[in-house]
Amino acid sequence: TPPPPALPPTPQAEDHSLDVEPFEPILSDEEIADDSDPQFQDMDYDFSEYPDDPLKTFNPYTCELQPLLHLSDPANELLPDVAASRISEVLRSAPAERITGAHKEVWVHSVEQLVTLLPCQLTDECVDQMISWVEVGLDFSEALNQPQPGYKLRHIKAGVRLAEAICRCGERVTERLVAAVDVHQRLLDLFHQEYMALSIKLMILRSLDAALRYRSAVEHFLRAQGYRKLVEMVRGRQLARVQFAITSLLRKLNVYEVLNKLNRSVGELVMEDGKESETETAEIDLENIANSLEEIVRVYNDAPMLISQPKRFLPVSA
Repeated sequence: TPPPPALPPTPQAEDHSLDVEPFEPILSDEEIADDSDPQFQDMDYDFSEYPDDPLKTFNPYTCELQPLLHLSDPANELLPDVAASRISEVLRSAPAERITGAHKEVWVHSVEQLVTLLPCQLTDECVDQMISWVEVGLDFSEALNQPQPGYKLRHIKAGVRLAEAICRCGERVTERLVAAVDVHQRLLDLFHQEYMALSIKLMILRSLDAALRYRSAVEHFLRAQGYRKLVEMVRGRQLARVQFAITSLLRKLNVYEVLNKLNRSVGELVMEDGKESETETAEIDLENIANSLEEIVRVYNDAPMLISQPKRFLPVSA
């Protein structure tokens, strides 16, 4: 059979070919200027307009050499702490005597400023003055003596926040605060005041949690029957967020006891190493160590859910 005849091009294709504009040739030689072009040869460069001669050579005999500077190690110098100096200014500006009359509102403003500047390094003089302020701030009767109704609430909040901020300044400061003011008992007494708002109760428990950050403070709290007081509080009628906060404190104290127990068990096991001991005693020690480690790992992994003191929400698990 003969091959099929070729089809003529479609008119549409011809129209597209006609629409394409031809490219303009690029003549690079005409566009790029050459340095040998006569129009650039007549230009004179006056180097006197520049402050320094670019072709000036260095003459060592006319150069004045300065002696070498010896810079000391910055690690050997104490840099000024801006926050500490600001705290000193606030303490000096506040009334030094017992707050009375017109100084009550000024005292509240000063404490609120201090809370924003802590924690930082503090001098002994500043610590002593702030400890006395904590004693005033946690005194419910002093808060009631505020002349303005709004300042009664601000007085309590400022005292609780100041106690929390001071406890975050280190173990030494916390020990002095606990020994001088018995901050644990003062916070619990303030918690049990009548008609205390939920937000202030949670603030008090967060401050109590901060006051239990160090071993010496925890030992002082346990000797004062603090654990039993928390158990009595959690057995009472409390709101969900307060119940959670108290339970977190109890778990924190339980973890402390577990760590002490683990320390004693491991110490006894090390002391008995190399000595003849009964098999049952060794098995009990190993079992206690294993249980303690499991509890510590569990709390460590779920710390935000078990021992935290959240400010604005109640942790939940999905």
